[in-house]
Amino acid sequence: FVVDFAAGALSSRHIFLFFVGAPGRPVIYWPESCLLTKDSFTLKWRRPEETGGDKDISYTARYRVEKDNKKGPWITQTTKGLQYDFSNLDNKVQYKFEVIAKNKGGESQPGERYIQTNFPGGIFLKRTSVQCYP
Repeated sequence: FVVDFAAGALSSRHIFLFFVGAPGRPVIYWPESCLLTKDSFTLKWRRPEETGGDKDISYTARYRVEKDNKKGPWITQTTKGLQYDFSNLDNKVQYKFEVIAKNKGGESQPGERYIQTNFPGGIFLKRTSVQCYP
C-alpha cells in the first residue's frame, strides 16, 4: 500500500518489482558435434535454461592453452550467437574452452571443457565439468 498524501488515506496502488538475476550456465555440446580442422575449432553451446528474467543474453567464449601445468592467457570473444569459430590453434595442444552467459543481472558460472587436439582433423575429449548433450 502507498500513502496518497493528496487524499490523506491509503490507496491500493500496485507496485511491481522486477528483479533480474544472472543467467544459468550455458551447456557446451560434445566436441563431436563441432567442427575441428587443422587449425580451427567451432565451439557450440546451448542457451541456459535459466535466463535470470532477462532473455537478452550475450556470451563470452574464451580459451587458453594448458600445457605442462602452465596456464596461458585467455583469448576472449563476445557474441550473441550460440557458437564461435576459434582459429590459429595448434593441433597438438590441450585447450580449455569456457562459455559465460551475460545479461543485465550479471554473469553465469562458466560452462567449460578441456579438449586435446592430438592429431589433425580429430579431437579427444579429455575432461568435462558440465553435463553435455549431443
